[in-house]
Amino acid sequence: MEQLSIKPNYLVKTDNIGFLFPVVWSAIALILGVLFHEASGAIFISIMSLFIVWLTYKLVSFFLSFQQHSGIVPNGIYDQIIKFVWFASAFGFLVSIANAVLFQPEQHMYYHAVFSIVSFGFALASARKWGCHYVAK
Repeated sequence: MEQLSIKPNYLVKTDNIGFLFPVVWSAIALILGVLFHEASGAIFISIMSLFIVWLTYKLVSFFLSFQQHSGIVPNGIYDQIIKFVWFASAFGFLVSIANAVLFQPEQHMYYHAVFSIVSFGFALASARKWGCHYVAK
């Protein structure tokens, strides 16, 4: 019998905050956008970024769920895939924020910064799919 590994702390924290982080991010972005930018653009980008976080969460969860039902890869490799998806999404989030702040013109910075939360959907899906190992029946 294969021993299951312990869920890393960063995955536990990601799983605990869940959709609260993107909702708060979008709410703050909406408020700042209405106050300092165009209201219609702020409403649209806040709602769409939250929707795309949810959509990426659902899509990645769907693809990661194949392991639980069919055991496509060994469970140890599946754990490494989960970790890779989480780290890649965290890196993508940081690069996206840095790109928005450092390389975008001021009039586009807000929209790029708000939309950078989209990669959190990948991290949340990987955190929630930890432990969905294949068990032969």
